[in-house]
Amino acid sequence: MLQEWKRFLADEAGAEVVEYILVTIIVLVFTILSFVAFGQKLRELLQQILALLGQIPSTAQ
Repeated sequence: MLQEWKRFLADEAGAEVVEYILVTIIVLVFTILSFVAFGQKLRELLQQILALLGQIPSTAQ
């Protein structure tokens, strides 16, 4: 039993997966925080872009 425990503690196979998960979580947190901080400004910008696109005359026949 002690040998299995030592082998388990020495095994580093899952370390890369944990690192990728941590990086993903950090990126998600910063993305969410930026949307919270700049959400209203981003919404206004997108509405302005959509309004400008709506003014472009259609050439479809």
